[in-house]
Amino acid sequence: MINVEITRNANENALGVLRRFSRKVQSSGVIPRKRSLRYADRVKSHFKIKAKTLKTLKYRAEQAELVKLGWIEATYLGATHGRPNSYRLTVPAPVPPVAPGAVRTPAAQCIRRIMEC
Repeated sequence: MINVEITRNANENALGVLRRFSRKVQSSGVIPRKRSLRYADRVKSHFKIKAKTLKTLKYRAEQAELVKLGWIEATYLGATHGRPNSYRLTVPAPVPPVAPGAVRTPAAQCIRRIMEC
C-alpha cells in the first residue's frame, strides 16, 4: 500500500496544499486500486461453473424440444452462434377442465380418462 505524503511549503496556502495532495493521490493510483479491490468478484469454483453450464444446457434442450413440438417460436436476433436468443410462445398450453376441488395430477387425469371410457 502506497501512502501519499505532502509537506506544506513556507509560502503555500491551504488550497495549494490540497491541490498538490489531490494531484499526488491521482497520480499514485491509490483510489483505483482500492475500488478494484472493493468491487472485485471472487473466482467461481469449478463446481459452480459446471452446475451453471449443466443448467444452461438443460434449459436449451427443453426450449429446443418445445420448438420442435411447435409450442414456442424461436427468434434469432443478432449473432448468437446459431442459437436463438429469445423464444416466443405461439400456442397457449391447454388446460383441461377440472371440477372445483378436483386434483390435477397426471395420475388423477389418467384414472379419470379410464373411468370415462
